Amino acid sequence: MLEWLDHRRTRWPNTANPHLLINQRSALSTYPVSRFFFAQQKLRGHPATLERLRVDRQLEKPSPTGPTRCT
Repeated sequence: MLEWLDHRRTRWPNTANPHLLINQRSALSTYPVSRFFFAQQKLRGHPATLERLRVDRQLEKPSPTGPTRCT
């Protein structure tokens, strides 16, 4: 998860897209990735569920007191 977030920040540093999963097309907007893109991702068999990824992404968002991280 942290590797993906680092990759996302490096590749699309100025994106306004709030979604966790983005690609070249969705990074230029605020829309989620297409169902086709999502269906092609290899998420099955990994310990992280979409719900866990969503919660982790919310914790990554900046807060008035600075970033929050769970360890």
